[in-house]
Amino acid sequence: TKSLERIAENVRRRAEAEASMLLREREMKTELEMWKGEAERMRGDVMEGAKRLNRLKEVFKVKVSEFREACYRMTGYKIELVDGDKYRLRPMYAGSEKDEVLIQFHHGQLSVLATEFVQRLDKSVSGLLTEFHSVPAFLAQITLDLFNQTTMQTVTAAR
Repeated sequence: TKSLERIAENVRRRAEAEASMLLREREMKTELEMWKGEAERMRGDVMEGAKRLNRLKEVFKVKVSEFREACYRMTGYKIELVDGDKYRLRPMYAGSEKDEVLIQFHHGQLSVLATEFVQRLDKSVSGLLTEFHSVPAFLAQITLDLFNQTTMQTVTAAR
């Protein structure tokens, strides 16, 4: 009888353990399904975010292009970032693609770097930098000088 009671007790414990394991298995399957759904939702969010990012990149690309073109038409200079803090300015009225001004913007300060074009400029133009430290006046004078040269060549050629 005691051995039968022990066997019955073992069977009861095993049945309880098995029932507990089955219950835990069902809970885990339910939790797994929940996490699968969450992962799928997150995958969709990531895809939507990627689409939005691509649309923003395209809009930004168009706006940057429009901005650069507007700056070119307003200032007379095509402006390109050459290096982290260096900008290449190509005058609208330049005679050659090699005619360029390099400007470094470092710690809030502008510096005009030596290029062949800058070195060929009249002393009165470069004096705007050395005497008055005015990059805007320097660039404006280059634009006016090149405009006058271009205009005179066109007027002379038309006659």
